[in-house]
Amino acid sequence: MQQQRAILFDLQSRYEMAKISQALGQFETTDVVRILQPPILANQNSLPAPYLYAFIDLVIALIQTILLCVIMSLTQDKIWFTTDIASLTKIPIICSIPYIEIIGKPKKP
Repeated sequence: MQQQRAILFDLQSRYEMAKISQALGQFETTDVVRILQPPILANQNSLPAPYLYAFIDLVIALIQTILLCVIMSLTQDKIWFTTDIASLTKIPIICSIPYIEIIGKPKKP
């Protein structure tokens, strides 16, 4: 910040010197840049705060997750419950094979 202020004051003084030398009819040397308007430093940052970016990222991530879940649930083609089978085929279910969880890994011969 101090360096920016130093540059600002340097540019302002050069502008004033150029304005005075032009009024007196003297011109600066060609290797020096003439400033036509005084520089303006912004009072506030032009970028939003980092926490705002984090909040926007969080909201976008939540929206994407919800949309992905909705799309996956609408396009799924697995039948998860026996009641779904009964309603799709219009045939009553008398019994079903229960899920048997395999404990451990099968042994290789």
